[in-house]
Amino acid sequence: MRKLITAALFALFTQSSLAGWTLDNDASTFNFLSTKKNTATESHTFKQLSGSINDEGSAVVSVKLASVETNITIRNERMQTFLFQIADFASATATLSVDPNLLKNLRAGERKSINSTIALNFHGITKKLPTELMVTTLENHVLQVHTVKPILLIAADFELNDGIEKLRTLAKLSTIDTTVPVTFTLLFQQDN
Repeated sequence: MRKLITAALFALFTQSSLAGWTLDNDASTFNFLSTKKNTATESHTFKQLSGSINDEGSAVVSVKLASVETNITIRNERMQTFLFQIADFASATATLSVDPNLLKNLRAGERKSINSTIALNFHGITKKLPTELMVTTLENHVLQVHTVKPILLIAADFELNDGIEKLRTLAKLSTIDTTVPVTFTLLFQQDN
């Protein structure tokens, strides 16, 4: 009987420790800043995210670019059409690897800072971006991942300068910065 209980506990522990994680869109945030006329900075967000982390530590997060929210309808539409070109590029996708032992060994309330490289596929171009992330396990099998410092996206790296120039012309602005700080807080629910 003792062997049977031990085997059952081992199987339960193994399944739990090897389970993957699914991104909770409603509990997650993905934000970016834009600066116009050299001094006016505004915060924007994307409302539709999806993603997962598998039991080997491979993580993928996809951002639906049509879900951009700037709190100005015409600006949302212009970003979708002229900057993101959503007819051709519906999503931006980030992938990275996390040590699976880190995920397995963190207890609820523990957090760990990790330096990683995100491979970002955006506007048909993939770039590797160094980043520092904070990983925290929360109660109820929830994993929180957030940026320690903003990730700086350079428009030229993703061939977005023409789109920014079009937005600048349409809005009759003197300038729009071409370096964009990005931050996120992502919550993942452990799969059963």
